[in-house]
Amino acid sequence: MRTARAVLLLSMVAFAVPAVIAGTRVGIIHEERLKLSPVDRKRLVIQDLSSILTGPASTTGIATQSYPSVEPRLCRRDVIELSYAQAGSGKNLGYKPQGVKSVGVQYHYLDLSGAQSLADRRKACAGLGRAQNAWVASQDDEHYVSSALTRLAEALADVRTSAHVTLSCEDKALDCAKQFLTAARQISATHRCADLSVECYEYFMGDWHARIVTDYTGTTRHTTIKLVVAGIVVT
Repeated sequence: MRTARAVLLLSMVAFAVPAVIAGTRVGIIHEERLKLSPVDRKRLVIQDLSSILTGPASTTGIATQSYPSVEPRLCRRDVIELSYAQAGSGKNLGYKPQGVKSVGVQYHYLDLSGAQSLADRRKACAGLGRAQNAWVASQDDEHYVSSALTRLAEALADVRTSAHVTLSCEDKALDCAKQFLTAARQISATHRCADLSVECYEYFMGDWHARIVTDYTGTTRHTTIKLVVAGIVVT
C-alpha cells in the first residue's frame, strides 16, 4: 500500500543563474537581486519564504499559504517537514533542526460552477480555513489529482442518488452507502491505480481504502466502488 502521505522531493531554494537553452534565454525572477551582495539576497529570499509560511504547523513542519493549482478546480499548498538531530548530552539532550526532510504537496478540491477567473480562484484558495477543509496528498501529476477528485465527486453524487453505481464493502453487514459517504469526509490521499488502461483511482479515507472505477463507454456513466478497511489490498 502506498503511504498516505505523498512526498515530493523538491528543491527548496535555487539561485537564479542565466542560461541559454536551444538559443532561448531563460528568464530570471528578481534579476535585480543579482546586483546585491550575497547577504542581501539571502535576506530577501528568507523574507519571501517567511511571507508564504502561513499555513498550519505540526511539531516539525509547516504548510505554505494555499494558492491556485494549474488545474482550475484545485487549490494547493506545500508542506515543509524539517529533519532534526540530537544536540547536547545528559540532562541537556535535545534536538536541533538540520535540514529539510521533505516537501509534500496537498490539494483541496474547489466546488466551483461555471468559468472562474484566476482572481476568483486566488480569492477562493486564500479563503480556505486551516482545518475544516479536506486536504488531499498525492504524488500524481496535478491533472490526475484533479481527475481523481472529480471522479470522487461524481461517485458521491451517484451513491446519494443510487444511480449508475455498483458499490461493495468488505463487511456485508455494513450499510455500505452510508459508510462510503462518511469515509469520504476523511479523505487524506489519492493515487492512480496500477492498471492505467481504465479510469481508476484509489483513495485513503481515514480507516478505509476505496477504489473507484468510472466507465464512460456506455450511454451513461457507470461507477464501480469497492470499500475495504485500510491496509487490505483492493483487487
